[in-house]
Amino acid sequence: AGGGMATWFAGDCSICEGDWFDATPEALGGTFDLAYDCAALTAVDPARRSAYSDVLRGLLKPSGWAVVVALEFDEASVDSSLLALGPHSLSEAELRGLFPDFEVELVEETPGAD
Repeated sequence: AGGGMATWFAGDCSICEGDWFDATPEALGGTFDLAYDCAALTAVDPARRSAYSDVLRGLLKPSGWAVVVALEFDEASVDSSLLALGPHSLSEAELRGLFPDFEVELVEETPGAD
């Protein structure tokens, strides 16, 4: 943490690059109506997930939505060297704990391959 954010513009779209843990509404130009997390939360070290969710909640407007795509699996059944950098399993209960003020709705659950 501690670095700046770089921003590129393409029409109405702004793309920001930097350390997630440095992201603030000031650095990103405000708060957002929607955040889409496609497995980023599962890539974060489980010990830092609370800090990750603090940043995400701080970037959303009070009425904002977060769509989170996450994997839940039995980590004990996977070679631990393959999990060193993620992904890590994320249960629905843990997700609810990370976003206590949000209404969590499980949209789809797909069994994995054996």
